[in-house]
Amino acid sequence: MTFSIETWQPGTSHGCLRYGLLAPQGYPTPDDEIATVLLFWPGLGGTVKNALGFFNRLLPTVQRIAVPDLQGFGLNDAVPLPSLQVHQQQAAAFLQHILARYPKAKVVVGGISLGALLQASAVATPLPSRVVGQCWVAPAFKAHPGSFSLQYQLQSAIKAMLGKPISLPYRLEQLTRNPQVLADERHHAHSRNFRVPMGYLWQIRALGNRVRQQLCQRPAVVPTFVALPGQDVVCCPDTMGQVAWQMIDNSAPNVVKLVAYNNMYHDMLLEPDMPIMADEVVCWIESLLLQK
Repeated sequence: MTFSIETWQPGTSHGCLRYGLLAPQGYPTPDDEIATVLLFWPGLGGTVKNALGFFNRLLPTVQRIAVPDLQGFGLNDAVPLPSLQVHQQQAAAFLQHILARYPKAKVVVGGISLGALLQASAVATPLPSRVVGQCWVAPAFKAHPGSFSLQYQLQSAIKAMLGKPISLPYRLEQLTRNPQVLADERHHAHSRNFRVPMGYLWQIRALGNRVRQQLCQRPAVVPTFVALPGQDVVCCPDTMGQVAWQMIDNSAPNVVKLVAYNNMYHDMLLEPDMPIMADEVVCWIESLLLQK
């Protein structure tokens, strides 16, 4: 696998976006000959660098993988965190950039947690015809009641009024059970020091409510893979399942695939069982390519 960091200038006042680009080792195919591309968005505070093992397993089934870290996080942590609306606009515009860069490619879109929610919000408008599937990993349709509790909201509101930083309502141990990650102090430091504005969390909650309603009222716009972590205490796995089952009921047979991984925590790309999920995603993408 080769990994490079590239920069995309969206042509707006919101600055540039750095993203990871992955390709199979020794695969010098020109952009205009690439046949398959995955565009995948990390979650809140996430970065492509934490999920290289997952993406490596998807190559060469997909010939390029583009992973843009959200502004304010990861590769783009030097950029001030914009509003969630700006992130939505950038997600839509970056998809157009990928379609233009790889003019012959079939594209699969997706993301994990907040990244999956941002991509899912695109169902409000028809997806381009070359988008052949969408893959949602632990989509942040609704916060888990134990994480975004009323007590946490009240405490955070008081901190906001006092001008104090607001931490996330969960610890690293609630994101993954991977012993290698838990033994790495860098991950713990990131988790402890991570801060977001209270308003941003409320924007995520509001977007989750809107997207759930949209998804439950119409058929899936493209074939959809939903990976549900059964031990998730960050986002609500029951809500993920309810949305997916409603989409299954609304759609033609075999368009929506829901797979529950009962032992996995929220950050499924870091979990010890990640290879099992990655192999199922590969099989699903291969089936898409055979159909189209």
